[in-house]
Amino acid sequence: MFFVIFLFFLSAQAGIFKPALAGDFIKIEPNKVKDLSIDTAVQTQGVVIVEPGILGKQFFYINGIQIYSYYKDFPELAIGDEISI
Repeated sequence: MFFVIFLFFLSAQAGIFKPALAGDFIKIEPNKVKDLSIDTAVQTQGVVIVEPGILGKQFFYINGIQIYSYYKDFPELAIGDEISI
């Protein structure tokens, strides 16, 4: 199953959450996401390795990356699902 999830990103300068626009995203491999600053909007793809609700209600993991949502608004995900974020 393949999902596309849209998230907000934290703007470090403004200190507020704002939606990332389609043109703002940098397409990047999952293993390189951790090298970017917090206010960088990225698009990446990965496989769910920890479902939402297992380690916490507000996050899950793909390929070693924590995906967080304050609102806990995730689709039904299962280990092995391929998603684009």
